[in-house]
Formats: sequence, C-alpha cells, structure tokens
Amino acid sequence: MSIKYDLRLNTETDDAMSPKTMSSFFRILYNASYLNSVFSDMALKLLAKTSFVDGLVAGVPSDVFVAHKFGERTIHINETGEVVLRELHDCGIVYYPQKPYILCVMTQGMDFAKLKSAISQISSLTYQSVKDAL
Repeated sequence: MSIKYDLRLNTETDDAMSPKTMSSFFRILYNASYLNSVFSDMALKLLAKTSFVDGLVAGVPSDVFVAHKFGERTIHINETGEVVLRELHDCGIVYYPQKPYILCVMTQGMDFAKLKSAISQISSLTYQSVKDAL
C-alpha cells in the first residue's frame, strides 16, 4: 500500500495535489493521526526549516513558527522554449500563538515576483484576520 491509499488522498494526477488535499496532509501531521506524535513533530520541524521565505512566512511576524511546503513550476512550449505558465504554491501551518491555522495558497501567472507577493499578501491578511478575531 502507499501513503496516498492509506490517507485516502485524492489527487487529480500523480504530480498534482489540490489545496484541500495539501491542507489535509498538514492536518494529519498536526494531529499526529498517521505518524505517531514524535515522527509528526519531527516532520513538522523539518518543514519549518524550508528555505523559501517569500510566501506564507513573509506574511507573518518573524517570531511566528511556520511549517510549510512550497513548490514552483514553469511550463514551456517544447519547440520555442517560450514560457506559457508559471505556478507557485505555498501550504502549511502558521503557529499563531493562541490559534494555529492551516493556509494553502496556489497561484498561476507569468511573473514569480507577483506570485510571491500575492501569497505573502494573502498570508498577511489571513494572519491579521485571525489576530483580530481573538
């Protein structure tokens, strides 16, 4: 069996996950409902060491712990090498002190700088909404 089968993850293709599926993956780690708490905690600590700091991490204060996974992809037309589409995704757990939350932002466009900015702005707005709600 595979983890995909074990966790009943639904993916459209073998190399793509929806925001809902990615969020489920983080919830499973957070709740230690697949791995035991030691291994779930270890996995989340590794995910917090991700070097990408221009997405979710950029939208929260520097002292807030974020365990996340990002991915980027550029699609080219084979013959010309012309860029057709870029994707940038960042999903994870933001450990807001009173109320940790999962945020998954998946973007498409032509300019990675604009995609990074969109993710960090959404992260910032979400953080502020959580903060204001408490």
